[in-house]
Amino acid sequence: SARGTGVLGPKAGIAIKLAWQAKGPFVIGPLEIDGAASGSGDIGGTLAAPRADLAAQFATLTAPGLAMREARLHLNFEPGASGPDGRFALNAASDYGPASAASAFRFIDGGLALSGLDLKAGGLTAAGAITLTDAEPSSADLTLTAGPGAFLTQGHADGRLKIVGSTAALSLTAAEAVVRESGLAIKTLDLSAAGPLDRLPFKLSANGPSAGGPWRLRSAGELTRQGEDRLAIFSGTGLIRRAEFKTLTPARVDIGPKGLTAAASVSAGGGRADLAFANLAGAANLKARLEGVDLALLNEDYIGKVSAEANLAGRGDQLSGALDARLAGAGGRDLRGAPPINGEVSGRLADRALQVSFHLANSQGFRASGDLAVPVRASAAPFRLDADYHRPLRGRLQINGEIKPFWDLAVVRGGADTLAGQASADITLGGTLSDPRASGQVALDNGRFQDEDTGLRLEKVSLRATLTGDAVDVSQFTGVDGAKGQITGSGRASLLRDGASTFRAEVRAFQLLDTDLARATASGAVTVNRAADGKVQIAGALTIDRAQISPNPPAASGVAPMDVIEIHRPDALDDTPTQALARTSAKEAPIALDVAIRAPGGVFLKGRGLNVELALNAHVGGTIASPILSGQARVVRGDYDFAGQRFRLDDTGTIWLASTPQAIRLDLQATREDPSLTAMIRIGGTAAKPTITLTSSPSLPQDEILSRVLFGTSVSQLSGIEAAQLASAIAGLSGGGGFDLIGGLRSLAHLDRLAFASTALGAATVSGGKYITDRLYLQLTGGGGREGEAAQLEWRVNRKLSLVGKLGTQGDSQVSIRWRKSY
Repeated sequence: SARGTGVLGPKAGIAIKLAWQAKGPFVIGPLEIDGAASGSGDIGGTLAAPRADLAAQFATLTAPGLAMREARLHLNFEPGASGPDGRFALNAASDYGPASAASAFRFIDGGLALSGLDLKAGGLTAAGAITLTDAEPSSADLTLTAGPGAFLTQGHADGRLKIVGSTAALSLTAAEAVVRESGLAIKTLDLSAAGPLDRLPFKLSANGPSAGGPWRLRSAGELTRQGEDRLAIFSGTGLIRRAEFKTLTPARVDIGPKGLTAAASVSAGGGRADLAFANLAGAANLKARLEGVDLALLNEDYIGKVSAEANLAGRGDQLSGALDARLAGAGGRDLRGAPPINGEVSGRLADRALQVSFHLANSQGFRASGDLAVPVRASAAPFRLDADYHRPLRGRLQINGEIKPFWDLAVVRGGADTLAGQASADITLGGTLSDPRASGQVALDNGRFQDEDTGLRLEKVSLRATLTGDAVDVSQFTGVDGAKGQITGSGRASLLRDGASTFRAEVRAFQLLDTDLARATASGAVTVNRAADGKVQIAGALTIDRAQISPNPPAASGVAPMDVIEIHRPDALDDTPTQALARTSAKEAPIALDVAIRAPGGVFLKGRGLNVELALNAHVGGTIASPILSGQARVVRGDYDFAGQRFRLDDTGTIWLASTPQAIRLDLQATREDPSLTAMIRIGGTAAKPTITLTSSPSLPQDEILSRVLFGTSVSQLSGIEAAQLASAIAGLSGGGGFDLIGGLRSLAHLDRLAFASTALGAATVSGGKYITDRLYLQLTGGGGREGEAAQLEWRVNRKLSLVGKLGTQGDSQVSIRWRKSY
């Protein structure tokens, strides 16, 4: 609705006030307006030279890829003899921050010219000028940039478009970008085009990661005009996962008023692929043929070949066709002795259903067959073929034999987990894809499962499950971890969307972790529950039987770390954010955690100078994707190695646990008692940035403390090599790093202590010690000292009492008792 009041006449001119209201949706060019809209303004001037000053508000304004709300538009129209006819400015809010666009405009024959364009929306910026004639650019000088926002989830892209007369130049680059709409991850992209508009040559080079492996594309061709059609003709080479491909003849893509046609012949993965597609005037036709194509095109962890032929045709809302495929030598890359699979897969599309049947087998007697009627939504205009989750599903599956080759094909996780064993299943499917029903039996004997992410390993797995229509009852689940650990469980899993499920597992001395960073065995019980709302939680209590955590130092002892940039590094070795994103599914539902972890002892932390046994009282909450660790770890006993000397950790030390090294707080104190003084090291700060302070009783400067701890004498009495060792130790204490010759030699010799000294007469001695067990220490001393060679053995009876025996070559053998007490 609209209303206007004012004056309109040839002499009095125009003086009208406008007000209007509307309710969408309706479309203006590339914009769709939904919800409430309103506006007001003034129209003045004369009939020959009108002027307008208009304002409008839109509840929702949608551009391609970006939804805006609370949009405000201001337009000023006042044509003159020269210059623009007016200006417009648009401001709105979006999920990606404020959005704005402003430009001067001028109407021309058959189009519109924009100048001084300034657009900022959803991480995209554009600036410059462009002239649109018959809805296509006829001249332009635009600079484009894109960052994280509506179009990219990360990374950046930069472009420049320039059209002058009948020639054009285009450049576009991108780095570490992920396209939001498709999830395509791009490590680098470089597109360039320059030449006449009617025959514009271009070059494209791009690469990136994906969930199944890396991809790479290099292409060159030209964009041409044939009447109203736009035609792209190009050739190229590339890589998808592990399979190379190359166009055998130039590929063609033709877009015109009637629709689209495309054709390509490609050598791919050691085979050939031919594709022809047409979607014209509401009719669609697709023909595809594969001959001996490597399955690595689908996933880099696949082996084998596929040959297939597909034909689809239809008009309007009808689409039908057939698919026939043959697999040869198919399976995972690591079959571990199991022979690959051969077989056939066929599909028939008709009456909004895809009838699929398959028959697979290998030389060891594995057999898998199935007949499925999958409901689909299929049409020629628009061309689509996807699953219908609400219409009935029917089918039957039968599996018998060694499951590993079939599992590797059916479960795509990039080789992160494997399942093997003798499987038997006979399942009848019903219901819908959104609410499936299944009945039948599933059994697994002598099964083996391994998750490489956590090191979880199961052997001798036995499983019995019964499918009862809307649930799966697991009556038996047992397994071992390859050592002495055992796991048993049972439960019920609902197949209904609003059904509740529960599974309880008990572990006894079971190895939960086995990685380079940590190993852990535990006993206890955990329960996996899924509520009616679909939320999943893992709850329970575990007691750590034994764990060893070995943090990897950032550099060798005493060596200062440096930032390194590697050149000519293979893409497969990179671990960029795009790869991490390609490996992660954003649609995975979070699984909540509520697990208490207890350990009276037996948790060993070794590395970075620490050799300590801890008691643990912790809780893991949050989700599997973002776990939240809390609680504390208390020192039971242990030592801290500093500058080649071992300090005993006090049992009052505590580590306050958290989910990140930056939040883990340290409160540890280590003591070393010598005849002349007691030296104490206090370790505080965080796990990411620990702070080390050195004190003594009686109180002495740090260099004097270290001198007496390392060499049993004052700084003023040190030899040259001893002074060098002291300087290195002081640098390490202050965080300065430096080259630690003694520490490097000690590490090379696999010793816990290595020291050089000299007598008053200049004779050199060397001492090397090794902890044979946590309580037994052996040290050998040799050289030209007055006391000659000697061997010393220390047995720590408990944290206060030690027995020390010394055997020398000068008849000075002795046995002593050492007793310590802190007051």
